[in-house]
Amino acid sequence: ENYKILISQKAKINFCNFDHLIFVEDPLSQKQYFQLMQTVNLILLPYLPEYYLGRTSGIFVEAICAGIVPVVSRDTWMAYELKKHGLSVLAINWNNSGLFESLKQITRDPSLKVALGKMVRAYRLFHSVEKFAQFLHVSL
Repeated sequence: ENYKILISQKAKINFCNFDHLIFVEDPLSQKQYFQLMQTVNLILLPYLPEYYLGRTSGIFVEAICAGIVPVVSRDTWMAYELKKHGLSVLAINWNNSGLFESLKQITRDPSLKVALGKMVRAYRLFHSVEKFAQFLHVSL
């Protein structure tokens, strides 16, 4: 199948040559980041649970708000968020021998798109200027 995996140039040392890998600058300019975000179908966030159990990830929130499917590590805050929205299947075991097949199934599952759409709407309402102003007790 036709797919590409974009990986930070800084991570290059951890990967062997693979036809589907594209290494991107790190750090990206804001313009480059937004351009890439407009072209991807999945965001893979293989974060270590011990670091992200109770912490958030900016790219996770941005991906949700943009309608991009995030695939995350189990037992993280992000996995908990996905579970609240019926998307537990997006919290995976990265050591699974059938990882690529699992990712293909995720991209083909129409029910995930419906559930993600609901999460997108909820996140856009919560992660908004108005909600931030309410939190700060500021009137707009």
